[in-house]
Amino acid sequence: MDAGTEYRQASAQGVSKIRIVVALYDQIAQDLSRAISAVEQKNIESRSCEIDHALMVLEQLQGRLDYATGGEIARNLERFYCFSRMRLLAAQMAGSADILREQIHQVLSLRDAWLEIARIEEGKNPGFALRANATQVSQRSGWEA
Repeated sequence: MDAGTEYRQASAQGVSKIRIVVALYDQIAQDLSRAISAVEQKNIESRSCEIDHALMVLEQLQGRLDYATGGEIARNLERFYCFSRMRLLAAQMAGSADILREQIHQVLSLRDAWLEIARIEEGKNPGFALRANATQVSQRSGWEA
């Protein structure tokens, strides 16, 4: 299932947009972890597939930025996504596990910030927390939220 389909399904099930973003960051981190394994195994095809999927998820995130509401934060996220895409393409060209590790670190740092926002929002609205915890956002996510 692609990231856009997962986003629409999770939204329809009442999962908060913030939790969906967290799940998409989890997906990117998983894709890049698998790409590192592929680099180490010298499996170019698998590396390419995993990086391509991470790029697709970044595209989904970038395409949903709301500049009118998000203002400076949305512009900063735009720059982050563009930089991340550039680094992932560099990792793909060089077959660099180091660049992929760097990007996992960056994505997980941003994920943690979004997760904290989700927890704050859930504390303000208990029904929000129940929906977020009751619904599995991504079948492929193995990271603990």
